[in-house]
Amino acid sequence: MNKNQGIFAGALLAVAILLRPLGVNVPVGSDSSRASQELPAAQTKGVKHVGVAQDGPWVASCDYWSPARPATDAEPARDAAPPAERAAAWYHELAEAIRGTESPDPGCGADSIRRWGFPERHVPIDITALIATVPDPVHTHLALAFDRTVDVILQAASDNGYVSSYYWLPWRVRPDALKSAESQGEREPGHDPVREREPGLIILKHVPDVSNVISPEDASPLSSFDKVIYLFLVAETPTEGVDGFQLQRAFGYESQLESILRAPDRYSRGKANGISIIGPWYSGSAASLRATIDGSCQSASAGDLPMRNADLEFFVMGSTATDLSKAQIKTPLPAGIQGPCKSTKIEYYSFSVDSRFESQALIKRLRGSGYDTAGFARLVEDNTGLGRALTTTFSDPGVLTIRFPREISLLRNAEVESDPSSGGAGSGSIPSPYLHFSVKDSSAQDSVPQFSHENTPLSQEAQLMTIARQLYQNDIRFVQIEASNALDGIFLARFLHRAYPDARLIVGNDLLMARDIDNAPFIGSISLGPYTLIGIGVSSASAVRSYSDSNSIGGYNAASYIFWQAVASPSESSDAGFLGPQLKSYLPLEGPHSARQTVLWASVIGRDGYYPLGVLSLHGNDRDSPEFLPGI
Repeated sequence: MNKNQGIFAGALLAVAILLRPLGVNVPVGSDSSRASQELPAAQTKGVKHVGVAQDGPWVASCDYWSPARPATDAEPARDAAPPAERAAAWYHELAEAIRGTESPDPGCGADSIRRWGFPERHVPIDITALIATVPDPVHTHLALAFDRTVDVILQAASDNGYVSSYYWLPWRVRPDALKSAESQGEREPGHDPVREREPGLIILKHVPDVSNVISPEDASPLSSFDKVIYLFLVAETPTEGVDGFQLQRAFGYESQLESILRAPDRYSRGKANGISIIGPWYSGSAASLRATIDGSCQSASAGDLPMRNADLEFFVMGSTATDLSKAQIKTPLPAGIQGPCKSTKIEYYSFSVDSRFESQALIKRLRGSGYDTAGFARLVEDNTGLGRALTTTFSDPGVLTIRFPREISLLRNAEVESDPSSGGAGSGSIPSPYLHFSVKDSSAQDSVPQFSHENTPLSQEAQLMTIARQLYQNDIRFVQIEASNALDGIFLARFLHRAYPDARLIVGNDLLMARDIDNAPFIGSISLGPYTLIGIGVSSASAVRSYSDSNSIGGYNAASYIFWQAVASPSESSDAGFLGPQLKSYLPLEGPHSARQTVLWASVIGRDGYYPLGVLSLHGNDRDSPEFLPGI
């Protein structure tokens, strides 16, 4: 009998080895996920569509709902089985593991519905789905912008009663691989293109305001674990726009969740019969966002994802800064090619100031104060939607507009660490307990790669030297810098401080320029915008926070408005006695309880932070463009 069992087991092992596909490994989970490091088999089986990842946002969903699913334990039955059956089962599992087709996990199935891991219908849950676009952290030099954007989105969620829990991201954190690959001109340095077609997911769970709970009996059963927001993350870049694959699948998953959960009343949208989107952040993303929205009602995006309803409305709140982005998002398709998308309606607002209005307000004040604005120049980045819009919509004949090379990351990364003229921590003169600020980064380019890493930085530096000489020859006194990447703007300000110190720089609001140890090149620089960085502000809330830059405040306001409109009750969202969304730098200027709005500030960088210069305009936006900095 034992001999027959051994022969049988050996035969099973041989069959398992023969059935193993060459070059196929058991899939491993994300190193950017709170889920387990090894992906359960439930997320690897049943994938029938080419180009669909075996790992995806459902991993975070499966893990989040695991406490609410009934536990299963099949091991006792196996232990009670005869030895021959136990051996056969063991070898069967071995063969399945070798082939990468293990049996599904009891909690999360392999199909497109069960893989999300939702508990049984009798368990009360309340899910709201939202979408946010974020700067691409690995295919661009915008990793800092990604971190800042995610931070302010989570801060806005927290102020509206939701905190982050499980997450899944399609991007892997591999800075060393990115840096080495970029040096060889690689376009996809160690990435998984199939995986990166999936949107990310952050699960936000509700934390109730305990001050409103008088007794345990008053607390709602949906007030904590069971009340969540599914926030899908979609990448965008200033040059390529939004990632169409990720956004299409985010739409598909939103529609899929609705079809799964709508009947038992466990699902809600951010806006009645609509989809709420936080973003975009770059003018170059507007056209692709509109195209993806229009295209998403024509076909499913991931094989088994249901087609969305073409009659849905879209509510978009972002922080772009040009009329071009507004027009591209709100303009419908031409008649005759609308197809099923003819009823698509998009409502769009931006919590950023219109750059054209901002510059015109400053120039008007300068002229009113007796300055010759022939001494005013604007440095605008080349080859992006922002640069194109700023050079075509701003036509003041007395202002010199100069384009600078957009992708100057090679030049930034070639910067000498110890520059005695910078006065920073790298000068070696005085030891400092503070970190040294460097404008270098290790991400990848989102445009055509540059291959000459030795001479291209020299060529770009020569271009900037020529620009500095042009400023000197035209006796320029004010230089405004417009850049999509904060590090590019800071680098240019440093460069002009050395190459042309006579000019007064007009730069973005960013605390990196006001750090005590690194602020020497920026002291006296002027910053414009509705969001100042003077201190950390005042609020009636129990706590306040500082923000890294003005763009982060605009992003916070956009996210906070979406969260408030989607899920917050009026009692949970009060700011200075005004029932409504929590918005930073919005003031009730037209009465104690009338519409709130922003003002356009001018501030200056001093030795110990930002100081106010004055108000350029009592209205932070152009009255002819109410989509920018809307009155609330």
